[in-house]
Amino acid sequence: MNKVTHFEFPWDDKARAKSFYQNVFGWKPFEWEQMGYTSWQTGAVDEKMQPTEPGFINGGSSKRDPSMPYPMFYVDVPDMDVALDKIVENGGVIVRGKIPLGENGSMGFLAWFKDSEGNILGLSEYKR
Repeated sequence: MNKVTHFEFPWDDKARAKSFYQNVFGWKPFEWEQMGYTSWQTGAVDEKMQPTEPGFINGGSSKRDPSMPYPMFYVDVPDMDVALDKIVENGGVIVRGKIPLGENGSMGFLAWFKDSEGNILGLSEYKR
């Protein structure tokens, strides 16, 4: 089975969103200024920012984009290209094709798709 490994949600006001999630849930933000992105640590992590205990995932947030107006989650797959082909073969639509995560894909790849019911979800292929 492919696991849910990450969540994302958009913000309209970054400072307000950061304050909300820090104060309500105690999440710890990490800024990726060059990408305009905030990673959210929702539990203990190792040196690679990966959860050190079962039962939770970390996430991120960025400025609201018309192609991603709502929160989404990412399903990790071993081969992004194969998964994208399967999505189309089974009635899905690619919303945003494979893009590198990190410099030249050093951390892996991400993509967005619309499932057969019109929901937009993400795919991740993380480097192991």
